Amino acid sequence: MESFFVTQKNKFVFAIHRGGSSVLGGISRNCALASGEKPVMIGTTRKAFKEKGPEGCANRVAKDVFSPNLANWQARSGVFSPIRRPDFFPAERFEPGDIALLNMRDPRDCMVSAYFGMLRLHGGGLKNEKRKRMYDEGIDAYVLNERCDNYTRVCRGYMELNDALDGQLKILTYEEMTTDFPSWFKKFYDLLEFEFDTSKFKELGNRMAKMFEPPAEEDIDSHKRQMYPGDHLRKLKPETIDEVTLRMSEELRYFGYL
Repeated sequence: MESFFVTQKNKFVFAIHRGGSSVLGGISRNCALASGEKPVMIGTTRKAFKEKGPEGCANRVAKDVFSPNLANWQARSGVFSPIRRPDFFPAERFEPGDIALLNMRDPRDCMVSAYFGMLRLHGGGLKNEKRKRMYDEGIDAYVLNERCDNYTRVCRGYMELNDALDGQLKILTYEEMTTDFPSWFKKFYDLLEFEFDTSKFKELGNRMAKMFEPPAEEDIDSHKRQMYPGDHLRKLKPETIDEVTLRMSEELRYFGYL
């Protein structure tokens, strides 16, 4: 049976949806194992701590609204990653000495990513009649009508979570992760207080950095479609950007995107 050094600190790693959450889960797992800590993977493997349902981390209570299952969280300890929504997490689970980190991405870029990723690559893709209809209506309609309110609610949830944690939510960005991985990885390692030797840190960093080599050209049928920040400026109409920015001005400003 696999055994782990039991850390006295739990580490909670959040990632906004379409902000590299699956990759972040893999990075978290590698670091946890290297430092002798237990990775608690959320929704990414067969043995994962499931995201939804009675045995999972949260239950749906309304459309796009979830209530965390506190007992299920308390039954586990270690490095929890990736937590894709603030309302999956019970703030009362956070204890003195615990660490919470959010890897944030400009939500306007997340919405653009969702148009290609969620509609083309998930749930049957464009063979699904509803997804095809939304895709055919175009990216601007999808962002304004299907995603903007959702991302506003999620960003607001992270702001409220930070308040509930007395401002202890540490924040890194997808933008730095994809454009300067060595710098991002050093911060990630330090902020989460992992402990493993320098040679292993360098080896891990060099190996994982290869995931962030941008594709030669954009591929709309790949999860690694393109990796450059500011994609909303290239894909959305100026008037769409203006409306989203107005509707999310407080949230964008809070996270440094405005």
